[in-house]
Amino acid sequence: MENKYKYFYCGGAKEGFNERDIDIYKRIDSNKNGYVGFYMFDDEYREYAFMDAYYKNTKEGSNDNGVGIIVMDSNLKYYEVSPIMVKRITRDLIDKLRALGYDLIVGMYLGKREYILINTDKVKGFGFIGEYNGKKRVK
Repeated sequence: MENKYKYFYCGGAKEGFNERDIDIYKRIDSNKNGYVGFYMFDDEYREYAFMDAYYKNTKEGSNDNGVGIIVMDSNLKYYEVSPIMVKRITRDLIDKLRALGYDLIVGMYLGKREYILINTDKVKGFGFIGEYNGKKRVK
């Protein structure tokens, strides 16, 4: 029997992560080119979400950042982009793909597969895995 849900992981989330924390038009690290996206990893690459949380904690001098879990329907429609393009997503592209019925953009970047959420209607739940001083703690 096929799994009803797929799980995605977003590094740098805070405890209590939920739908209010998802901004599909979030600017990427204050870039000046207008690139946006809410980035996630799948089960195969989820360790990169923990690395993102660790780096954010290091940068902030805190241990408040962990990994947000996004639970989605498994019947997702993916739009695949070429390598490097996954870091060059515009608001206009997201709107066009949403209008065509796509749920996620997917692409490889530096050897890892990244997903960009574009259809929040497919989100069915949330979770959080805390990271404190490099140690994972499930909440």
